[in-house]
Amino acid sequence: MQLVFQYRISQLICCLLCTGLVMTMFTHLAEAQPSPATPTIQWVQDSSLTQLTHLYRQYNFFIYRYHKGYRVQVISTDDREKANQVRALLLQRFPQYRAYLQYHAPYFRVRIGDFLNEDDAKPLRDSLREIFPFGVFIVPDMIDAEALLPTRH
Repeated sequence: MQLVFQYRISQLICCLLCTGLVMTMFTHLAEAQPSPATPTIQWVQDSSLTQLTHLYRQYNFFIYRYHKGYRVQVISTDDREKANQVRALLLQRFPQYRAYLQYHAPYFRVRIGDFLNEDDAKPLRDSLREIFPFGVFIVPDMIDAEALLPTRH
């Protein structure tokens, strides 16, 4: 019984010491700040932790194949043959991108590329506007994460 009582007393003393230490730290931080209107926070992180976080994000990104992203829509038509011709042309002119033919009744949509943000899709959109002057724009879509992996030859 006395051992348990001494243990609890030591826990209480440790808590009080830690509280005092934390209070002292906050007091010194409050005195060190130039003005309350512009608080400054300095974040210090080990580079190995940054690398580990980056690997973790990459691993979890590629676990799930499809993600929210963007593609460039070239045409939306009810003529399937025309949509197939446009897709074939895109595959010839832009072999580095994947071209998709999607059917949403009653229209066939031809889209190209897999981009995580709109800014990455803008150069392709501008290139496609030289070939197709009307109706080329960036649309949100579910993109294929596998298409973002570097190709292995």
